[in-house]
Amino acid sequence: MDVTFPPVIEPAHEASPLNPGQIDSLNGGVFPSTTARDALLEIYNAKLARWPVHYEEFDIPTSYGRAHVVAAGSPAAPPLIMLHMAACSSFIWTPVIAAIAGHYRAYAIDMIGDVNKSTLNDPRHYPKSGNALAAWLCEVADKLQVGKTDVIAGSYGGWLGMHYATYAPERVRRLALIVPMGLPAWIQTMRVLFRLIMIQIGQSPLKMERTLSYLMGDDPRARELCGDWFAKVFAWKCKMKVPSPLPLSGQRLEAIRMPTLIILGGRDPLVGEVNRAVRRARTHIHELEIDIVPNGTHAVHVEEPDRVSGRILEFLGR
Repeated sequence: MDVTFPPVIEPAHEASPLNPGQIDSLNGGVFPSTTARDALLEIYNAKLARWPVHYEEFDIPTSYGRAHVVAAGSPAAPPLIMLHMAACSSFIWTPVIAAIAGHYRAYAIDMIGDVNKSTLNDPRHYPKSGNALAAWLCEVADKLQVGKTDVIAGSYGGWLGMHYATYAPERVRRLALIVPMGLPAWIQTMRVLFRLIMIQIGQSPLKMERTLSYLMGDDPRARELCGDWFAKVFAWKCKMKVPSPLPLSGQRLEAIRMPTLIILGGRDPLVGEVNRAVRRARTHIHELEIDIVPNGTHAVHVEEPDRVSGRILEFLGR
């Protein structure tokens, strides 16, 4: 599909010094200071510069603020949307982007209200539910001039991906979810949310190390990709303005009618006991395939990039 960008897309903005009166209006209150903002965006730019494929960055105006998009792959290829994990940004797709962009025009979208280059206009005005965030994603897709697409979504992005697939099912052809939040039951979800809240209380090097192990395991590739990013996000106490990834109801999961692939890690403490997640998915999602990576953690696409990207491409290619 030949995608022509409409004139509403704006050039990406570089990080710049802000005076105190500009902070809330330009970063939406996510970053605590201009120092934190500029340092994190410097990390973002350095990691994105290591992408193994050519990419473009641009901003799209939406009703909440600017959505930042990183696009890779031929504009003539079929479009595909990629949704990242929470407290992160689109650079998280580094391990799999070459494989995906070899077949698709991939649009990696920075989630508005999260710690990335998307920018809220007003810290009080942000999507406060899964449906509201899905509606925002519809805005972004409309501005990109893409209609029905495949979607790859990981962790919190998987939670959004499931909301998007049920809020606007006509927009999703196939749905590939990697360790999706929203699938675990309530007790597991509450454990995770409580653990994330406690991260910012009484920080210490030992606590930070345990936090990083909890979030991404101990694979050196995962630490290299995002360990420094998460350490600074938590040390600076960035405030994500996004809805909590509460479990989708059985009725909502049953509304996922398009072919769906779920990739889970056998040692993922966030999704929790993998067999429980599998049972819940199989009970409610109709056209479902599940792939379990036995030693995978919540960073499974970093630990096993060839397996994950290969499985997804095989699934989407049908």
